[in-house]
Amino acid sequence: MANPEPLSDGPVRTVDLTGVEPAALLGHLRRALAEAPQGAVVRFVLDAPAVAEDVRAWARHTGREVSDLVCRGRLVWVDVRNGDPWTPYRVLVMRGARCPKPAVEARRALAAMPSGAVLKLVSDCPGAASDVPAWAARTGHAVLGATRDVDGSLSFYIRNRAAAPARAS
Repeated sequence: MANPEPLSDGPVRTVDLTGVEPAALLGHLRRALAEAPQGAVVRFVLDAPAVAEDVRAWARHTGREVSDLVCRGRLVWVDVRNGDPWTPYRVLVMRGARCPKPAVEARRALAAMPSGAVLKLVSDCPGAASDVPAWAARTGHAVLGATRDVDGSLSFYIRNRAAAPARAS
């Protein structure tokens, strides 16, 4: 069976679950992801298109991200990221908020976080893809990376800038 292209950024493992009863799928998903490193992508191949939404809901409920989902006939390829690529100190979900609100709220959240801590900012604002990195560069924060969920939301991983050095008296 050929994999569809393009899919997300390099799964570390492909798990073929064709022929597995839908009732047993979650157990197989759990086991495969338990063996995968934090932040790694695992590709699951299913022959039950009706369960694709169940897999997406389960992934979100368990703190994972479906980074790609492709249906071709009866086959479904689902790429699931096992947790965050960077461990967030805080998660700020801004789905539904329009720019510049995500950056404004990120500024507030980062102000209350320790230097070097990572904020995960989730936004579905179309302008966030350019606004958040530009804002971070202007303010001295570092965008470590971003991932896109299949619903179109972006998750930005922003490292809080180092505290300003103390002035000598």
